[in-house]
Amino acid sequence: MPHRGWISYRTCVFHPLHQGKKSIATGILCISDHFALGVMQAAVETGVDIPGQISLIGFDDASFASLPKIQLTTISQPKEEICEAAVQTLEELIAADGPAPISCKTIEPVLVRRDTCGPSGGRALW
Repeated sequence: MPHRGWISYRTCVFHPLHQGKKSIATGILCISDHFALGVMQAAVETGVDIPGQISLIGFDDASFASLPKIQLTTISQPKEEICEAAVQTLEELIAADGPAPISCKTIEPVLVRRDTCGPSGGRALW
């Protein structure tokens, strides 16, 4: 039996599109590429065209996101840069003679454009 979240994708987003009505959204940003894959499956099952009717973006740039039949637009986190910053911070904490000052480093994610996003095509919100 599908998880309730799976049913909500189909009911809230794809059901109106399948019936030729306008969706409340022109795009979906998922918390992970794995969730985006579930959204893609729901779209296939309901006959909704990605990106023709709705755009889809995942998060993490999982290895399957670039497969030829998937080609998921995603947000990639620069993992090497994150690891380097973590190691540098640990080294600074170890070398500190007492409490270390609190610091913050911003590491920008990267949008990886593939085939699941397109222009809104004049789609309007409800």
